Amino acid sequence: VSLWIDNTSAISATGSNRTGPAHYLMDHFHSLYHQVKRRHPAIELTVGWVPGHEGIEGNEAADEEAKKAALHGSSPKELLPSVFRKPLPISCSAIKKTFAKELNGAWDQMFKRSPRHDRLQRISIGEATATARKFRRITKGLKKSHTSILVQLRTGHNFLYRHLHRIGKTASPLCPCC
Repeated sequence: VSLWIDNTSAISATGSNRTGPAHYLMDHFHSLYHQVKRRHPAIELTVGWVPGHEGIEGNEAADEEAKKAALHGSSPKELLPSVFRKPLPISCSAIKKTFAKELNGAWDQMFKRSPRHDRLQRISIGEATATARKFRRITKGLKKSHTSILVQLRTGHNFLYRHLHRIGKTASPLCPCC
């Protein structure tokens, strides 16, 4: 039996046991193959690549069915194989990414209502979560004392005379040494 596919990733996945997105399809493929192999032990399956199904018998019919599915959605449930009638498996990584995106969005919205939002925008333009990620990446290998100095310089809350004068700790904003 020859099975011709125009997708090299799908061909590679037929021999792989690694889990990943839509791997349940490969599990089903292997299950069907083993059922056929039990009934017909001498059968051999060859999976090959063909560019866009060119010159393959039945190509036009397969292309028409694919176009119908793309335009009009899935086939009626009763016409689908039983494995495809139940809900699709849930991807843990997709759920985590979606949750993180929603959480960051909610945090950004909450921070926009904060009185500190405008001050942060003067320091770093953009969403607060993106700014925090960038800051963590930049300061990853620094000591805490060095990170603290960076924050003080960036925010203007430091021991320079200009800031100390602004908060009423020195009489003049000018440095006596300069």
